[in-house]
Amino acid sequence: MIRMFGELIGDVNPRHMTAHHGEPPVVHGLYLASTVSMFTSDLDILGRRFTMDFLSPAHAGDDIEVTVTVTDVRNAGPIGDVINAQMHYRNQDAVLLAQGEFTAVVRPFPNGQRREQP
Repeated sequence: MIRMFGELIGDVNPRHMTAHHGEPPVVHGLYLASTVSMFTSDLDILGRRFTMDFLSPAHAGDDIEVTVTVTDVRNAGPIGDVINAQMHYRNQDAVLLAQGEFTAVVRPFPNGQRREQP
């Protein structure tokens, strides 16, 4: 999967493609960041802001736990609700790999009802 992602985005740096100095390939930061969409795929959501700090590399074969915590929800009228959330990415050894925040608009259903928040 790492190789296919690298080819898709044009980042075929050898550190992502093959083992280096006895360590497995390093996961692309953008690939890691994109996993947050798994938490929002059931919502009609429009991203507004996304920041992420990469603290330690994730490697091929790592088990990654992503924690998303909604920190604020406010009504934005007819466009929906604006949510702010924090993300934390840890590997199987509980090492913090990355952390960040995002802001997004969760759009209401066509009939105007609000969607259940994540």
